[in-house]
Amino acid sequence: MPSKRAHSPDQPGAPTSWSARILSSIRIFAAIITFWCVGFRFITKTRGSFVDNGDCNDVLSDGSWIDDAWRTHTCSMHAYTASDIALCFAASSRIDFIGDSTVRMLYFALLSRLGAPTQNLTMVERHADRVESVRGLTVTFSWDPYFNRSVVDREGAGATVIGFGLWAMKYGASGGLEEFKEGVGRVGEVCGDGGGKVVVRLVQPLVDALLSEERRERLADWKVNEYNRHLVSEGRRMCGGGLELGVPDHRMYSEARAEMGSTEDGLHYSDNLVQQELDILLNRECNEKLFGRQAMLKATCCVRYKGFSAQVVLSFLVLVTLGPISYACRRYIVPSESVSLDITKLLLVVTYCYICDRTSLFMKLNKHFTWRTFIVLTILSLLIGLLTLQKLPDTTFLNRNITEEWKGWMQVAILIYHFVGASKILPVYICIRAMVASYLFMTGYGQFQSFYQKKDYSFSRMAKTVLRLNLLSLALAYVMETDVLFYYFGPLVTFWFVVIYITMGLFQKWNHHAVFLMAKIASSGCAVSILLHHPEPLVEIFGLLEYVNVHWDAEEFAFRLRLDRWAVYVGMITAWGVIKLSPARKSPRISKPVMIYGQLFLDTVPMYQSTLSDPGIPAPKSGFFSDKKQFNTYVHPYLSPLIAVLYVLIRNATPGVRQYTSWFFRWIGQISLETFVLQFHMWLGQDTTATLAVISGSAFFWANLFLITVVFLYFCEMVAPAVGRSADCIVG
Repeated sequence: MPSKRAHSPDQPGAPTSWSARILSSIRIFAAIITFWCVGFRFITKTRGSFVDNGDCNDVLSDGSWIDDAWRTHTCSMHAYTASDIALCFAASSRIDFIGDSTVRMLYFALLSRLGAPTQNLTMVERHADRVESVRGLTVTFSWDPYFNRSVVDREGAGATVIGFGLWAMKYGASGGLEEFKEGVGRVGEVCGDGGGKVVVRLVQPLVDALLSEERRERLADWKVNEYNRHLVSEGRRMCGGGLELGVPDHRMYSEARAEMGSTEDGLHYSDNLVQQELDILLNRECNEKLFGRQAMLKATCCVRYKGFSAQVVLSFLVLVTLGPISYACRRYIVPSESVSLDITKLLLVVTYCYICDRTSLFMKLNKHFTWRTFIVLTILSLLIGLLTLQKLPDTTFLNRNITEEWKGWMQVAILIYHFVGASKILPVYICIRAMVASYLFMTGYGQFQSFYQKKDYSFSRMAKTVLRLNLLSLALAYVMETDVLFYYFGPLVTFWFVVIYITMGLFQKWNHHAVFLMAKIASSGCAVSILLHHPEPLVEIFGLLEYVNVHWDAEEFAFRLRLDRWAVYVGMITAWGVIKLSPARKSPRISKPVMIYGQLFLDTVPMYQSTLSDPGIPAPKSGFFSDKKQFNTYVHPYLSPLIAVLYVLIRNATPGVRQYTSWFFRWIGQISLETFVLQFHMWLGQDTTATLAVISGSAFFWANLFLITVVFLYFCEMVAPAVGRSADCIVG
């Protein structure tokens, strides 16, 4: 369980007074800059609104190309799938494309995204109309490069996408501007006849150097600019808000044309760029329809936030009034005045989470994995850890300094993993899964030691631990309109704590008999394994919670528990071995601990065999380390406990090695539970699916990361002891 210990100035391993002053100054500086930027955005960009994210075209246009993807600077886009598109246009069931070859490319891009058969994505006739039906949607294309012949029937169309101008420029008289103006005039007629939205693409920018000799005689980028100025001014005059202009698309192509490979002929752009334009189109047309005014957003571009619901207002009122009430009744209800201060700290933290993730004040940006960012963050964290290395007097085997350091560097790795979005990178995923298992190994180790030595099986002890683990998640669940299982680490550790509590509590008088204790642990492991592979009882229990409007996914929870089901039991057995062989804990020789763990490995073999023989587990297939599902089912549950034990052996090899620990990693380890829970809304955005920013622009990536991280860690450190004391006060 994450520690609630905090360093005092005179405590071994605490930062010195000068370093503490430096850290305090950095926090104050970061907080001032962060809140100044947020206030500036509130006044200038969101125009005094907590829910408005700015003009849709403006936020989609404000972006840049990063590794072959268009990344907006002030909001997050959604990557639309075929099912998302079908849901967006379900009411109308039709999308029309009208125009030239550039519009036809967008038409084919949509068909490809919808999963149309490959033979339907080829051109039989270049200049011909087409109609395709995919996933219940009718998608039409009308060849009309001048926009002067199509009969536009917008009744029943969810959206009409129009693009023209290049043919007028190439074949029209006197540069084709008059022909183009006629087409623009017809746009005014179309946008006023009712129906779905009309989206008119600006004429795409050209790469003059790549145009053929024939095209270069008539096509030119300065003409494109002239055409687009007329389209923008006349289109807005004639249609007002009934017309969507493809300003973001034009900006995207303008930024991309300098890149090699973006276009081969200077006119038609690559399939990747067209797919990016399709994403812009879909985000503009569908985001508000699918995600608008929801608590948990999947995108923030072109979306209005939900605002304060009755549940949120009531939750805030409860937290706001608890502090003064507890202070007024301090002589009768609470043990000290500090409890009211702790409740106030909890209120500040959840309020900051709400401001970060449920309002438009903080920008949410799409995650984008790059090895460069991942490696830089990892090396930077290791350097900080090494620079804060300290020699402490405690040389006991797996002492508290070592366990806190272990939790700390693993938590830093998990934060980096979530920040860069590395879940699809299998080698990184495997390492992070081993770290989560190591957390549970330490849960088994620490709780077993506590129960075995202190023999405290009281309800008060259990209730305080459970509440400590989940109090912050519970407060966030109501304020952020999520649920406790969403912050899965607290419930995960809670489940295993209860399992250990029951395992050790049953027939506790016989716990000093080694054979009986090992048999009890093995029986518990087998019983829990069967339960997790056949979670029908969990489904029934969670089903009862539906009657009180609590919606928990039993299958998902069982899956998470199943992943690390043996790590806890190996931790318990390790703790028993360390207790029984305590004279060896300070031994400078490693041979004896190796023999001890070798025997412990043999003790766990029956548990592994019982799980592998369970009829609920299908037969394994090859490719364990190339397929995430195969790895999670057949490798991780058995390999991860051994990795934890191997780390324990190496990290505790000699008394000299045990003396040195990193202050930075120990500090993070002491607030590891808080950093894991609060990262969902305070360090990451959009419920961990995006990153937070207070300064717009990709050039300020590292500045944003620094500001957000410093404030995040300060709030985690502030609330950690407050949560522990509040839980103790509630239970009594």
